[in-house]
Amino acid sequence: MDEPREPIASSLSGRRILVTRDADKARGTAAAIERRGGSAVVFPTITFAPPADPGPLRHALASLTSYGYVVVSSLTGAGALVAGAGAGGLRPEVLGATRLAAVGRSTASALERAGAAGVLVPGREDGDGLLAALLADGAAAGRTLVLHAEAGRDVVIEGLRAAGGAVDAVVAYRTVTADPTPAEVAALRAALPVDAALFLSPSAFDGLFRILGEAGAREALRGALSVAIGPTTAKAIEGRNLAPGLVSPRPDLEAVLDAVAGALASGTA
Repeated sequence: MDEPREPIASSLSGRRILVTRDADKARGTAAAIERRGGSAVVFPTITFAPPADPGPLRHALASLTSYGYVVVSSLTGAGALVAGAGAGGLRPEVLGATRLAAVGRSTASALERAGAAGVLVPGREDGDGLLAALLADGAAAGRTLVLHAEAGRDVVIEGLRAAGGAVDAVVAYRTVTADPTPAEVAALRAALPVDAALFLSPSAFDGLFRILGEAGAREALRGALSVAIGPTTAKAIEGRNLAPGLVSPRPDLEAVLDAVAGALASGTA
């Protein structure tokens, strides 16, 4: 999921919202909740780590300009690309000479700050939108590098290959469960109950159960609106015999918060 656009004023006044994103993104999410009058209960359940084998990423970054497109499907992936390119001694002009595609405007901006130019950004800022934009631009006719997380389905990789494209899929980072201190876990429990719990990835939902255990996670969610950013996250929730109270109509933070505010205000939560 890409980072937020300018918020729409849908009130969360007096509402307590559990945020389970990684610590870096959780700060922006908490700020967006607080702009709407809500209170964020921040408890990151995931974090990110380098690939277990960094060799393929180093090799791919050393030959960026040999690809018709280099695809980055998350802000975390953009960070891995920029950091890896810098560590490999690539000059900023190399990124400027590389055709890059990003899942959304914030991801593209991170690449542009590092020297990229003319980044392809889809109108619909998710994996399906990115795939459609790449196919429309003829990416399947060439060789594409896709930088992705270690686990999880990637519609861009599958779609480009299905269209006959040559795709090098390289792990740029791993999503791992966070390791909160006992004091942080105690602070979460003291902050309960919450009105809604945001799960902006399947790994964030699973991470809550890994950290708190089955009984602890279910207790944390008791009475809360469980919010999934999309169908894949909803399936993760359903996989534990829970029903997502809300599936966001669009995979961006402000759309999620609009939907949460509407559901809580209408009493449908």
